[in-house]
Amino acid sequence: MALTKLLDAEGDNLNLQNTSLDFLLVLAFYIHIGVVPDSLRLQRVTRALAFAPNIATIYTHFHREVKDDLGKCHRGPLHRLREPDRPLELDRIVIEAANSASRSIALLNNSEVAFRIKSPLTYQAFKALRDEGDKNANDIVMAVRGYLQKGHVTFSDDRDEDFMTIQKLGELHLSIMDKIHESLFQPIGFDFIVQGIQSTFVTNTLIPLCKEIENEDWKSIAKEKKRQFDWDRPIIHISKNKTYYLKESMKEAYIIWDEDVYRAIRAILTNVLYADKKINDPDRPSEKATAHLWIKSIPSEEYFILELFNHSSESADTIQKKSKGRNLLHDIGGD
Repeated sequence: MALTKLLDAEGDNLNLQNTSLDFLLVLAFYIHIGVVPDSLRLQRVTRALAFAPNIATIYTHFHREVKDDLGKCHRGPLHRLREPDRPLELDRIVIEAANSASRSIALLNNSEVAFRIKSPLTYQAFKALRDEGDKNANDIVMAVRGYLQKGHVTFSDDRDEDFMTIQKLGELHLSIMDKIHESLFQPIGFDFIVQGIQSTFVTNTLIPLCKEIENEDWKSIAKEKKRQFDWDRPIIHISKNKTYYLKESMKEAYIIWDEDVYRAIRAILTNVLYADKKINDPDRPSEKATAHLWIKSIPSEEYFILELFNHSSESADTIQKKSKGRNLLHDIGGD
């Protein structure tokens, strides 16, 4: 078959780094059922998979299966079940929905995802949701099979009833996946940002994290880091900057906020220990408020930028080299 010819032709040069995740899922399935039984081919695939899409790619695909945030023209298959925009192509819509449900579960089977789940969702709760989603995806596949067996000529009452069953199963799948999505992503609050109001990500996630850091045992930290402070605990504020780079047509934007990203940002923010005095908001220097560390958040289509401002006798390069959090952001495309 074409797949085995591809593996033979590429030989030891096989590289799947830029290969679509859909192809990798199909390839894994074929290996599982023995279509690629030759041990040499399997070794080549194994080596090539070492360069397969990383956790950022997996997150991107999972997000697109679950969320409908890019407008009507880019709705995912499960979302198109709600209001089919091609009534004469319902067969294709239900097939795509079944494939989407199956893909979302396949993506969650990556072991790294399970260990990056952000609390309060526990590993046990994640596994239970994934298993429930797996069963639901199988139910969708069976319902779609029954729907297609009714024929393509007329849309009889019983066939319409089958479609509504698929719709309900699709809604259930999205609700299950949403619970997992919430432990991996946080919405930035697009509606608030375009109105010039502080984003929900800043209000619900970043500010509580700053308060958590402020309440650390800084005397112990100072002793451990061999630093001298002129303050009991740091003051961290969010700048009132209103800059953003987002398309007005977007319904919402999300930032990856799993356990690793949380720990990385937390570690970076503890660099406040290098501040030697409080400063004014860099965007509003005339205002009276001062802090040891100011954070400017700038959401864009591809990145959520956090700029940190403080006053220190040490250079920014020196402080960056001492920071332990930045390396944790590399595997999701951050820095």
